[in-house]
Amino acid sequence: MNTIIYLIRHGITDYNEQNRYCGTIDEPINENGRKQAELLKHDFKGIKVHSVYSSVFKRATQTAGIVFPGMEIIEAKGMREMNFGEWEGKTFNEISVDYGDIAEKWFNNATEVHPPGGESLQDMSKRVLEAFASIMVKCKGETIAITTHGGPIAIILCTLKNHGFDKLWDMIPPHATATEIHINNKGGIARIISPGEKK
Repeated sequence: MNTIIYLIRHGITDYNEQNRYCGTIDEPINENGRKQAELLKHDFKGIKVHSVYSSVFKRATQTAGIVFPGMEIIEAKGMREMNFGEWEGKTFNEISVDYGDIAEKWFNNATEVHPPGGESLQDMSKRVLEAFASIMVKCKGETIAITTHGGPIAIILCTLKNHGFDKLWDMIPPHATATEIHINNKGGIARIISPGEKK
């Protein structure tokens, strides 16, 4: 029996709309994010989800609470977003101006550098993949949802698809969408359905 995982990116926040790095800043979803989550909730009508896991940040837990009302939300600390250090709260343009070469290297290949005072992609991927593997062991054969952030979702998808992290930015899904992953009973990937893709 396949394990089915829905990786859900949280609803949009004010920082997201302003193109600011949010990272560990505990920014809530805004009104548009709530509307997005309500729309996603309808997509799960008729789907039996056994467990709901979430990053500890408000934007993820709030989204999970809207999409899966009445269900217990299980904290998954390892599924939190990257710590962007000095870049948190800054826009992409501000970072490009203030951090020059480091920012350019980050945008082109995030494995080469990391945000000053922040987390490296290698460290983040280690904790995200460990958390994901732990959830898979607990929930084998079940249908589960994990509400998290663009970074963790991209890391998981790059890993499952055997892509290098040079494809990282391409793997980040839109806000309040679900990526559906089917894992067979041998632990192999049976299918990955991206948001908007026909089943």
